[in-house]
Amino acid sequence: MTDTAEQSHRKRELADAVCGVIAARGIRGTTVRAVAREGGWTTGVLTHYFADKTEMLNFACEAWMNRYHIEFLSAIGRRRGLSALRALLSSDLTADEPESERGTRIWLSLIEEAARNGALAGNWRGLYSAYVSECEEHIREAIEDGEVADSCDVATCSTALIAAVDGINIRRILDPHEFTLAVQRRALEQALALLPRPLA
Repeated sequence: MTDTAEQSHRKRELADAVCGVIAARGIRGTTVRAVAREGGWTTGVLTHYFADKTEMLNFACEAWMNRYHIEFLSAIGRRRGLSALRALLSSDLTADEPESERGTRIWLSLIEEAARNGALAGNWRGLYSAYVSECEEHIREAIEDGEVADSCDVATCSTALIAAVDGINIRRILDPHEFTLAVQRRALEQALALLPRPLA
């Protein structure tokens, strides 16, 4: 059955509340009771939608991922090639603002939980598959446009760039004062500079 507008709105509220608790308390502190308190509901509201904590986390993770994917696409706009690749990867860096910090903490907490939760791991594999495909598409465009050498191993370079951004975000969590957005961007530029360029 298709959700009504009211049901869809309530589900978005639920996902936001779950993510809010994850950001503040981590996965272990994200209980049905804590989420209910965050949203100003009774626990009965949550048990109406979710059978248990695992189902609640899986739902929130999927909603969060969908929103993240839309932000990725929005960051790219009509760009292509290296410009699009840079915009895509830059949009995944942690900005010097609370909301971006919150998103990075949610990301890391959900990744940690995925090691114990098969359904959550499946969601992450799907998100990373889309991320990799997007990166590969823009690397191929860069090859077509003469920005990157046609000898480039597209799959390996895409994997390496995404791994670099993930590592940058982890460093940001560990040392937010030192690893500012400007430092992150310089690190990303260094990673992009390793893409093979055409011979002059």
